[in-house]
Amino acid sequence: MKATIFLAVIVAAQGIAGLSVPTNVRSFYNRVKPSTCTGTEKLKGGFYDQDGGSAQWSYCRKTFSDSGKHAIYLHGPSSKLANMDIDCDGDLSNPVDGRCGSSTDTQGETAWKSEVQAASNNKITDLNANIHPYVVFGNDRSDGGATFDPRSVGIKPLSVMAVVCGDKM
Repeated sequence: MKATIFLAVIVAAQGIAGLSVPTNVRSFYNRVKPSTCTGTEKLKGGFYDQDGGSAQWSYCRKTFSDSGKHAIYLHGPSSKLANMDIDCDGDLSNPVDGRCGSSTDTQGETAWKSEVQAASNNKITDLNANIHPYVVFGNDRSDGGATFDPRSVGIKPLSVMAVVCGDKM
């Protein structure tokens, strides 16, 4: 992306990719996908799904009535949920399979480099997308576009996030 992105880095364990979606996660997905994101559920709107697209995407919060817990997700027009773009920022010293080789906007470090170093007692210099798959969640734009800092709603840097793609998580 051309805009500066705030990395609320969400690290996923590589070994669990591609598991079946648990019933409770599928239930949540089925509930939010066809819904709209308005009122108090809409945390912040005015975001783009892709460069040059329309600013019809919002960060939304859905509360589970039975537990009072909530989840935050990206919702767009016509019951769409955010897509996944490959981002390879961070440590590029150990490429595994070349997926990041064609990226034209790769940055040599993440915004959370110092937090990664501290959490690993300096055993990890920064996230490496080939070793530590992660999701960029939040926006910090220097061009005056909409911004959202996930910390404002209690999401801590380097938290865990569920990514659902079809019938896999």
